Amino acid sequence: MHIERINDVAGTSLKGRITASYHDLVDALGEPYKKFLDGSTVEWRLQVDDDWGGTHIVCLYDRDQDVTPIEEYDWFVGAHDIEGVDALFDFLEQEQALNNWNRIDTGKEQPLDWWLKPK
Repeated sequence: MHIERINDVAGTSLKGRITASYHDLVDALGEPYKKFLDGSTVEWRLQVDDDWGGTHIVCLYDRDQDVTPIEEYDWFVGAHDIEGVDALFDFLEQEQALNNWNRIDTGKEQPLDWWLKPK
C-alpha cells in the first residue's frame, strides 16, 4: 500500500466517516490543506494505491466547524467509490498509523445533509 498527497479530488463524495484526533491524522497522513471555504477548515487530499493494483482518490475533511477539531472528531471521508474508503482504512490499519480510531461506514452513498437528520 502506498499513499500520497494530491491536489485534485474532483468528483469525490461522502462515502464514510472516521473517528480520530487531528494530531493522529497529521501523524499518519501529514499536514492537511487549510481551507475556510465550503464548510471545511482542513482537508487531506490523497491518492491511495491498494495492494491489488487499484488507485483511489480520497478526501478526508471536517464539516461545519468554526475551528479545526483537535480532539476526537468524526471526520468525513469522500471518495469516488466505497473501495476508496476501504483502501484508506486498510492503509491506516496496515501502518498502525492511528492510536485510537474508529471506522464509521455509511454503507451506501448518502445525501450530503444526512448527518443533520434525526436518527
